[in-house]
Amino acid sequence: TKIFAEEQRLNALVAGERQELHRQGLHLNALQQQVPEVVVEIDVVKSSKSALEFLVEGCFIEVEYDDESWYQCQVLRVDPYDTLTADVLYVDDERRETIRLVEASALDQKRFQRAAPSKPKAKSVAEITAAAAVLAQAQEVPFRRWRAGCAVDISWEPPLDNGAAISGYVIEWQDDADESVAGKKIVSCTLRVRIAAENKKGVGLASVFTALPADLADVSYLTAEPLTCPLVDTSRLERDERSTMEAEDRYSLEHRWRLTCTICLESQLSERSALRYHMWHCSIPKPMPEEQQSELFMEIFNISRQYCLRKPRRHTLSPQSTLNSEDGVDPATAEAVFLESKYQGARVAWFAKAREIHETNLKANAAARRRERENRYEPPCELFGVDFASPELNVARRNAVLTAIGILRSDLDAYVLETNTQMGGLKLEEKELLDYVALKVKRMKTSKEEWQRQSLQREKKKATKSLGVVQEKVATLTAESTQRIEDMTAEISRLTTIEKAFVPFTHQVIKMMRLSALVSETHAKSNAILKSHRVILTYFQEKLRKLQIRAQLEVDALEAWDAMVEARRKQLQALKDELRRLQLMHLAEMQSYKQKRDEGDEMFELKKLREQQIRIVTRQERAAQALLASRKQTRVQEAEEAVGSAASGDGDNGASFELTTTVKSLAIVNHDLVLHERFVKGKSADAEYLQDAEVGAGNARGGNNNRKLAEKGKGIHHIRGTVVHAPSLGHLALFPDAVVTFDRVSGRIVSFDSAAGTSHDELPPTSVTRLSQHQMLLPGFVDTHVHAPQFMFAGTATDAPLMQWLDKYTFPVEAAFADLAVAREWYTKLLDRLLREGVTTAQYFATTHVAATKLLADLVEARGQRGFVGLVSMDRNAPADYKSPSAQHALADAEEFVQYALAKQSALVVPVLTPRFVPTCSPELLRGLGALAAKYGGLHIQSHAAESRDEEAFVEQLHPGRRDTALFQDAQLLTPRTCMAHAVHLTDDEVAVFQRTGTSIAHCPLSNFYFANGFLDVDRMLASGVAVGLGTDIAGGYSPSMLRAIQTSVLTAKALEIRDAAAESARPRRQFDYKDAFWLATMGGATALGLENVTGSFEVGKYFDAIVADVSRGGTLDIAGRDSATDVFQKLIHNGDNRNFVQVFVNGRVVHHES
Repeated sequence: TKIFAEEQRLNALVAGERQELHRQGLHLNALQQQVPEVVVEIDVVKSSKSALEFLVEGCFIEVEYDDESWYQCQVLRVDPYDTLTADVLYVDDERRETIRLVEASALDQKRFQRAAPSKPKAKSVAEITAAAAVLAQAQEVPFRRWRAGCAVDISWEPPLDNGAAISGYVIEWQDDADESVAGKKIVSCTLRVRIAAENKKGVGLASVFTALPADLADVSYLTAEPLTCPLVDTSRLERDERSTMEAEDRYSLEHRWRLTCTICLESQLSERSALRYHMWHCSIPKPMPEEQQSELFMEIFNISRQYCLRKPRRHTLSPQSTLNSEDGVDPATAEAVFLESKYQGARVAWFAKAREIHETNLKANAAARRRERENRYEPPCELFGVDFASPELNVARRNAVLTAIGILRSDLDAYVLETNTQMGGLKLEEKELLDYVALKVKRMKTSKEEWQRQSLQREKKKATKSLGVVQEKVATLTAESTQRIEDMTAEISRLTTIEKAFVPFTHQVIKMMRLSALVSETHAKSNAILKSHRVILTYFQEKLRKLQIRAQLEVDALEAWDAMVEARRKQLQALKDELRRLQLMHLAEMQSYKQKRDEGDEMFELKKLREQQIRIVTRQERAAQALLASRKQTRVQEAEEAVGSAASGDGDNGASFELTTTVKSLAIVNHDLVLHERFVKGKSADAEYLQDAEVGAGNARGGNNNRKLAEKGKGIHHIRGTVVHAPSLGHLALFPDAVVTFDRVSGRIVSFDSAAGTSHDELPPTSVTRLSQHQMLLPGFVDTHVHAPQFMFAGTATDAPLMQWLDKYTFPVEAAFADLAVAREWYTKLLDRLLREGVTTAQYFATTHVAATKLLADLVEARGQRGFVGLVSMDRNAPADYKSPSAQHALADAEEFVQYALAKQSALVVPVLTPRFVPTCSPELLRGLGALAAKYGGLHIQSHAAESRDEEAFVEQLHPGRRDTALFQDAQLLTPRTCMAHAVHLTDDEVAVFQRTGTSIAHCPLSNFYFANGFLDVDRMLASGVAVGLGTDIAGGYSPSMLRAIQTSVLTAKALEIRDAAAESARPRRQFDYKDAFWLATMGGATALGLENVTGSFEVGKYFDAIVADVSRGGTLDIAGRDSATDVFQKLIHNGDNRNFVQVFVNGRVVHHES
């Protein structure tokens, strides 16, 4: 890494210096640029092109109209390939017309030439119709004669551009009179042409005039021949594609070894199916579920190229196997063909992985080539007058510039001297002529003779003329010398600038050469280091391969051991199942016996009564028959004797015999079983009604009367010992010797005696459970907030803020619960764990899957826990494979689950509408859930509100100026049956909304430490009249223990006390301790869920939801002799765990028992 960093730093330095070198080179090039050189020679010949090639859009032609007159037209559009037509605009009247440029005979010949080479093929009706329409349209276009003058082809060699690219050429025409010709002009003489090159510095010298040939090409309809459309040159594209394919094939061969198995090193098998079979056996794209739970295994799996472990039938196919052998199909190959279709998806995944490795190798090669290219210095592109690679050549050019400067300065000095000499002679001559003219004027004034004056006048005139010629020469010489001196001075200045620019440029070239040498040396050293590293890496890879072979052998041995262990485990499980079956049969028989013995079953008594009566009647009949046989009486005598016996009332006649019993109902319905069955049913219904009435009146008559009335029912049971509950906030009721009596049939508490009396000692032992001195009875815990699927990763994933945590961990795990096998496994584990933790009532967040949520409801009901189960609703800002596709779809799923849960008519399972939170629920979905709750008469509702700062920021982004509480209120989702989780960042106005609507809060102190960015002020909420319960918030809270939640809630309260102590303006705060936290976990949670009259404490009429805790178990509690019962309970709350919970009751039924 350091080598690559140093190379990058050096390459960046070289790139900067190269950029500076290129900038200086451009500057030098701009200084040396000149106008182009002269065009040396041009060649003018008659044009051999078709007349159609000269027609372009915008050119002018002459067209013969119907009146046989020629009119000038401008070409607007021309098609010289297919239709051979042109759209023209008449200049005179601006009329438009489409004309044919070629006569019909030539056009037909062109079509024939097109159709002749190719083999005729069948055409569809639509193609024939379209061709006919095009032909008819072409025949409607008129042909008109046209002309555009004559044409020649001019060619020349491009001159040197002197550093500036040639931007164009200037063409100049001239006639025999040396007059320039431009535009449209008819000439009868011979024309001449010359050409000059032009760049941004100006126009260079033109060539000599060249005469046109005598024979010129005619541009008209007469020379118009159809053109063939030029072909598109695709050779460059084909060449690039071919080179890319060859490079990829070459890299594939280079990296083929990376796609082989790291154990058997086989990659070339004889048949394609055999190769795929081997690939499946040597690579598995996905680990098994038990392997996914091992962090060490997943770490090894992620860094391995292949996965060759724990596969019992790998590497079994021989490379020589073929599908079509002479002796028939090889068994191994046949198996390969079978497994090939079975593991189709696995093969596809393997090939995709192989392709990914190949693409990774290509990227690595590209990176290596880029590194080679970056570490190789390449000079900039060549420029005129500049050399980027040779400082000697630049020095030579600088010396040449210095020589040119010296020559120009010498020429300038010589020219100035020569010009001054010429100027002095002309000035002297001018002075002499001026003096001569002045002399003549003077003499003319003094001369008296006319002839003398005339002679002097002629001489003066001649001298004046000579003087004008001399003065004109002086002005011309002055102008020429000034211009030439300025040009020479400018050229000297330009060359001086060039010479000065050459100095830093040459230094920069030398610097770049040194840097290039340094880069090459550094690159060579780094390559040597990398090569040595590759050798070391290859050595360790070979060592790793040998270790994998050893690991394979060890795995084979372990698999054999695992197979033996599995067989023994199955045998043990079969024995356990048989033992369990026998125990259940024995228990059923014992319960049946106890029911018949202890509950006074009228049917059992009636059966015994009937049997006794049958025996008596049978005995009497036999006695009568014996008497009749002994007396041998007639029928008449026998009848008379029977009548006499009846009148006197003597004898035991079976027909009139009736047994008596103390059970009055049996005496009444002795001979009518149907009437007795109806009577029993009515009596049972009356007993249940009377029992409820007696229980309700028991508080007024006292505990003893309650107990006596309750014992008249069935299934009455008593628990005697230390009882603890928190009936109100801040009040802990602890009774060292109390009796709680409940009905196992109804599950309700029928009496609660805080102090056991002597009357309790008389109770039957079979109906009393006596707690030991180390045991105490607690109300069942109420967990108001549980994410059921997140139990899979509880205890992990606490390293990210809330919104990132959802995307990284939660959504992928919850999406896996679409598999009902996964859902059943983890929901069962969760329920077992929560019941071990003493949670008798829980409010669950499930997933968006309807089937998995129904399964959770079934499991809650089967395990006997009281559960509020909610199907999660969300339709945005979640993975596409996990959220609902629309709000309507989410509402339909929610209603389907509600109907399913209500159809159970179970006292344990309650459906809950569960919008996850505002960021994942559209306003349409929230409003729909509010309407759904009202439709079913006020369903329970749960969600998250004011949970964390990043969640609030997300809500602000989605709904500017709104908060989630207002959005829930607008959707009618804040009701007395609503429980919102967290609510850490509620404003005072929002707390007032919660109080006014009756919305409760699920306090999750453990997860708040990680995700909420704050603490819930429980004292503030309770003082405002808002109900608060306690929740574990699995897996935001890493522990499913309600004891841990109780402890953390106390810590949260202490943290708020510390914060308020630091703030002088803080309001007074009441002391919050373990008693208040215990109330939150029991009665507070029940109140938050609307169960304050159902569970949470040991009040008469409530259901018996309880925990039997044993402080002597688990080894976590150390009890001193001086500890009071309150001290022992406090140690249990602070230091206990689920090992101290030996029995858990829900509705009077044992749902968990520790042996």
